[in-house]
Amino acid sequence: MLIAVVLRQVPDTEAQIIIDPKDSTRILENDLKWILNPYDEYAVEAAVSIAEDEDAETLAVCIGPERSETALRTALAMGIDAAVHIQSQTGLESDIITEAQVIAEVLRSRSPSLVLCGREYIDTSDDALAAALAEYLNMPHVLNVTKLDFTSETLSTEREIDGNILQIDVPLPGVVSCQKGLNEPRYPNLMAVRRAQKKPIETLSVQDLGLNIDSPLIECKTLLEPPQRTAGKIVSGEPSDTARQAAEWLKNDAKAF
Repeated sequence: MLIAVVLRQVPDTEAQIIIDPKDSTRILENDLKWILNPYDEYAVEAAVSIAEDEDAETLAVCIGPERSETALRTALAMGIDAAVHIQSQTGLESDIITEAQVIAEVLRSRSPSLVLCGREYIDTSDDALAAALAEYLNMPHVLNVTKLDFTSETLSTEREIDGNILQIDVPLPGVVSCQKGLNEPRYPNLMAVRRAQKKPIETLSVQDLGLNIDSPLIECKTLLEPPQRTAGKIVSGEPSDTARQAAEWLKNDAKAF
């Protein structure tokens, strides 16, 4: 039995993102810290936990440039058994549909019983990978799961929706995206990190997979910085006066109504 996890390397959540002045479709990567996508950590923890209970094997798959190897090393340190790195310098990882097509080609020959993804990528806010993968692999899928019960034939899941819990049972094999609250990702110790550095990582290219992909289906035209926040206003006086001032500001300045 094989459980596959799809990963991405993203900028650190506390990193200062600066748009490249020479190319507005890219960010400056000098001294930028890269990490495993935080939502993918829940998927890794779920895969490792299930593998421990079911005596299954686990595989991490990532597409991206050479630096993306560090995300796979993190997953290996957390307990993933093996890793595949699809090297790409053409921005395929920013095109969620093409990324799904490429990763599906890697997984198809390995016949995983379960494919796990994070809820979304925090760098681009893409959350459609699990659905796209399921389409290419012809598998059922469940999104944003907060509870996961696994057997060899079925998958019982729960997801939060409109303040309620929706329970969805699907046959295996299937694809699931993992939400915060599903588990508490483990923190690898120093020995696990050292062992992960010695583990081999299988490296592939899109050409190795026999795919003819000339360019991504989705192309970034430009990156824009968020608008500068304007200074707030302080109102003072009696409650009736402050309420009137606030209402006037919301109407005349903020154009809120």
